[in-house]
Amino acid sequence: MPDDSPYTTGGIGLLGTKPSQEALEDCDTLLIVGSSFPYIEFMPKPGQAKGVQIDLDPKRFGLRYPVEVGLVGDSRNALQELTPLLKRKEDRKFLEVAQAGMKDWWELMEKRATRSDKPMKPQLVARELGKRLKDEAIVSCDSGTITTWWARNILARQGQMHMVSGNLATMACGLPYTLAAQVAFPHRQCVAFVGDGGFSMLMADFVTAVKYKLPINASR
Repeated sequence: MPDDSPYTTGGIGLLGTKPSQEALEDCDTLLIVGSSFPYIEFMPKPGQAKGVQIDLDPKRFGLRYPVEVGLVGDSRNALQELTPLLKRKEDRKFLEVAQAGMKDWWELMEKRATRSDKPMKPQLVARELGKRLKDEAIVSCDSGTITTWWARNILARQGQMHMVSGNLATMACGLPYTLAAQVAFPHRQCVAFVGDGGFSMLMADFVTAVKYKLPINASR
């Protein structure tokens, strides 16, 4: 989801935003689309919201949150079928509160990412990298503290791809993900956003990048 959309509040959970958490705490319906988000403590309390889940694997229904309706199928096709059934609500308060919260959130992220402290704050590096990414860039992030800076300070734009080892939270995944991405998409900008730990663990993979002459941009 592009971060500049007026209809998104960014991620949820440990890497998420305050408006996202507030939306989950206040919602009356939760639509889960192809997700296996593992941290149930960030979900609405059971019984608070009606649950609807779309997934290719029916065994995932109700795995993270109790659902009243489980729809088996491809997410894109399912959403295309459901969209015409939606009715616009005249009361826009829920959306407006979330949008106002995101305005405050981005102002806070901007403040943290533009400080001139010495040593330099990592948020500033992430922010400046995000501004220089192309619209079709593929960004692979490592697991660890650096994942927070990726999630909160590198704004995803329409057309970009962002990847991280979500389910496994495996360290040192950023560089090999980028190697694979550059091989699969040789004409797209591929960026590895990795921390010192992940870089130290797998920096020998630069040999692979040199072997295949891959123009990887590395930010450590």
